[in-house]
Amino acid sequence: MGSGTPIVLGPDLPTMESILRREDFGRVATSLGPADLAAAIREVLDVPAAEGAAWRQRIAARAREAYSWPIAAAAYADRIRGLDG
Repeated sequence: MGSGTPIVLGPDLPTMESILRREDFGRVATSLGPADLAAAIREVLDVPAAEGAAWRQRIAARAREAYSWPIAAAAYADRIRGLDG
């Protein structure tokens, strides 16, 4: 995500799917079958060049502001501190 590359995700990963759909980070394949994976990949690849470039920039920017390691580490530290109480 940090590089702006759209993700193609397989099914049955609800937490990751929720983030991917909410943030528009990529596409979810309907199954792990080759045809369904190819269809999801094709959706990503068929985005017009200018729109794709803007999409990749949005993915990278959003990943930096919401999902980078310093942000994740702070959330983990907060969670651990909460376990002490």
